Amino acid sequence: MALSLGITRDVQVSYSISDVKAAVEKVALVSKSKCQIEGRDDVMNTFKIALIGGLLVIVPISLQLKQISETETQIVLTSNKATNTGNQANDIADAFLSKVSQALSGTLEVPSEVQTEPKKMGWFGKIFWASVILLAILGFLSKFL
Repeated sequence: MALSLGITRDVQVSYSISDVKAAVEKVALVSKSKCQIEGRDDVMNTFKIALIGGLLVIVPISLQLKQISETETQIVLTSNKATNTGNQANDIADAFLSKVSQALSGTLEVPSEVQTEPKKMGWFGKIFWASVILLAILGFLSKFL
């Protein structure tokens, strides 16, 4: 098997840095089984991400975003961990960047089981919390009666 000493991708996109950050977050939300954000630094505009492909292939990457202008961002993806997966690690990194591109352009498909908005509380939840509050108030008032 070939030994890959690392991966580097350096691309510039015509989107603001906040749009690119949102796209990375969206990809991680949509692809939870293939992309896990392990750390982020909003001051330095960096992400530590584990890309997962196949059964046992994990490609740890660093993603650095550099603001070129208000509408231009440079994306630098690197992985320095040596892997014996040959081109598979490169393919996984390229697939991730492709998903970020789709998220930026608005063409990333969000599966129906992925919810981007928080669930609204149903009637059962409202009744439950109203009961808890009512019992707490009655318990408090019982001390004064």
